[in-house]
Amino acid sequence: MNTTSPSQYAVMGLMVLLGSVKVKESCHWCGIGLIVVAGIIFITAIRKNYIQKKWRKRN
Repeated sequence: MNTTSPSQYAVMGLMVLLGSVKVKESCHWCGIGLIVVAGIIFITAIRKNYIQKKWRKRN
């Protein structure tokens, strides 16, 4: 089972976004791709946070 917390996903997404700023200077499409990846990471963090809260309410 994956033990990565939602806050760790959020930090990963933030780091990818910061990296995309640097990459975007040299390769426009690469920067856009990294922004999309960061968005997917943020969505995963939000979903995981929601699921954890839902499980806490059940137990």
